[in-house]
Amino acid sequence: MKIKNILITGSQGFVGKNLMQLLESRQDIVVLEYNRGNTEEELLEKIKIADYLIHLAGVNRPIDHTEFERVNFGLTKKILSMLEDEEKDIPIIFSSSTQVLEDNPYGKSKLKAEEALLIQQKKQKNKVYLLRLPGIFGQGCKPNYNSVVATFCNNIQRDIPIEIHDPGKVLQLLYVQDLVEYMVEIINKLPEKENPVTLGPLHEISLENLALILKEFKKGNLTDLPISLDLPLGKALGETYNSYVEQ
Repeated sequence: MKIKNILITGSQGFVGKNLMQLLESRQDIVVLEYNRGNTEEELLEKIKIADYLIHLAGVNRPIDHTEFERVNFGLTKKILSMLEDEEKDIPIIFSSSTQVLEDNPYGKSKLKAEEALLIQQKKQKNKVYLLRLPGIFGQGCKPNYNSVVATFCNNIQRDIPIEIHDPGKVLQLLYVQDLVEYMVEIINKLPEKENPVTLGPLHEISLENLALILKEFKKGNLTDLPISLDLPLGKALGETYNSYVEQ
């Protein structure tokens, strides 16, 4: 059995923790973790032995906006420089964002990282996979941070009022379990994909209906919901809400 050494940056973040949980039963995988507390020397040592890179590390709500450039783009450039110095040609999965299409510091920093990775793609045999993530939700997501689903689940469960300024606003969501399973599928198969990679299944729901569903979960009423609990989104929302009940 060939062992795969997978370097995961940002392994202690929301997506990283769910990915780690999925990988923990795999006997053919050794996970190498890089997080905020690690040094550049430690990063280099892990790059030297990595067979795959899943680059999740980044910031989306820093105190200082210069952190967008330093982390989202700067860390990516540093990793690519180390890979080049070590003459490492390995598959790279990068967690980008749909906000690259918007004019804000976060989106711009992710777009610059994407551009650097695409330049790297031209230099190497192995594939670079750019995953432009929409709103990610699921177990372990921090409330009152950057996920409205997490915030609504947490507040509704604890009888904390929620604010909805635009009830008809439609969210585009991706369940974290679907995302991490897709990442593992890439590692397993290294499929040919055009960048940015199309992700799915994507779900759409209005803020109004999201709040209604979660409030009905709170009441224990599982009938007359706007969506069926047998559908992927209904099931995923149910599992997500229950994870906040258990906290």
